[in-house]
Amino acid sequence: MSGNAVVQAGINIQSVRLYVVYYPVMIVALVYCLVNLRMQWFSSEASLAFSLAFVGYFLATSFLFNYHPEGFDFTIFHNAGMNLIEGRNPYEFDGRMVSPLTSLLLFAGFALTDVNTSFAIWTGVNVIMALLLIPMAWWCLFGRIDTKSLIKEIAPLTAFFVLSFPILWTIGGGQLAIYVAFLLIMAFVLRDHGAQLGAGISLALATVKPQTVIPCLLDFLRRNNLTTWVGFCLSLVVLLITVRLLPHFFEAMGNEFEAMRDEMRNIATMGAPGNTNDYSFEAPFYHTIIGLNYLFYCLGFRDRTLILILSIGSTFAIGAYLLISGRQKRWPFEAHLSMICIYALLFFYHRFYDATILAIPLTYSYVMALRSTGSQRTMHFLTFIALLPVFVIHPKAMALFVSGIPDSMPLVKRLGEAFLLPYATWSALFAMVFIWLRCRQPSRIHTEIALRKREPFRTAKTTEIAANPGKKIYSPGGMP
Repeated sequence: MSGNAVVQAGINIQSVRLYVVYYPVMIVALVYCLVNLRMQWFSSEASLAFSLAFVGYFLATSFLFNYHPEGFDFTIFHNAGMNLIEGRNPYEFDGRMVSPLTSLLLFAGFALTDVNTSFAIWTGVNVIMALLLIPMAWWCLFGRIDTKSLIKEIAPLTAFFVLSFPILWTIGGGQLAIYVAFLLIMAFVLRDHGAQLGAGISLALATVKPQTVIPCLLDFLRRNNLTTWVGFCLSLVVLLITVRLLPHFFEAMGNEFEAMRDEMRNIATMGAPGNTNDYSFEAPFYHTIIGLNYLFYCLGFRDRTLILILSIGSTFAIGAYLLISGRQKRWPFEAHLSMICIYALLFFYHRFYDATILAIPLTYSYVMALRSTGSQRTMHFLTFIALLPVFVIHPKAMALFVSGIPDSMPLVKRLGEAFLLPYATWSALFAMVFIWLRCRQPSRIHTEIALRKREPFRTAKTTEIAANPGKKIYSPGGMP
């Protein structure tokens, strides 16, 4: 057996052990989260104790069971930084390198030490950011965090979220999804608190995954976001200039245009039929892809040109609708931002670990279900339930289940391919529909949230808003 085969076999055995000890605890955390949502009979002390126990388990597994020296994807990032520092073109020496130029500064930082040490540090950073995603999403959506909200709303959801598959895979593979989600949520928070220049800087740093950042920019196409755009553009320029100043940059890549050409070549090669980033059944990891192109393929389309046209058309149609709705302020800010984050996951090429951006819609639906009553509570609860398959169902298990359907049942197998294989894409679409059905008009709770978020910025209009609870009002991120 070759050395690579031995390593791969060891990784597979470690992965099996990880799921054996990890999955049952994740399900228990989900049950705890749902019980808290439906019945809310846990005392504050019990809720805090349960949440801390799950977080402690997450910390232990992140460094004991889910720690793979050198990572999987992290090795690509570290090698890219090392190649650049040593005067080699990272896009030519590794065809798997498809990250943009703005990521090279981060990767050069990874390469300042050996790959194992660097991965250990990155794992610690990912763990900290993962624990902060739900609290930051809550802060972005609902304003100030008080003790009651921290214990009853944030802690239970955080306990489940950090044990979910997207967090597990991002940390284990040394991926960038948590980092990007953290920066995007930070940009929303900074913008809503008047620090628009900081929001622009945060957006620029997040462009290591441009396919996630681009759809989120829709939320910044509002009035009074000019400073954010200035900060974003200037930060991109500074990033690119800083990369140019790295030793051996011109020796390695010539100029930015040649580097972008090499990057595009790698993207095309990796996405070719049967390759790693391909969405067809011939690809090795097709089951981990989330997107409309994969959905259309599973629905039975096989003409790649037609799939491209359909996916581009539907992607831009959804984006145009969200942009128009946002500029016309048809929905509460919290609902609109949740829709944009779900849309970001569906925007062209993403994988399951990129679902970390769903921290915002997950928090929104969970908290609104806790605070609402009647039909509104039901719709928010359905939104939360619709998002859960992305976090708790293993895509490989679903692919094995569908492939195990006998050929003697062609209709069942076809339905399985159409609706079970792209279950994450369907889940995201259903969640968007539920938000759209319930949240087209602000409710009393949205009014209270907007008033609370505006508390530090009260003006003479506050009295008028409080006297007219039926009037459309929005939190600072959605205000003109």
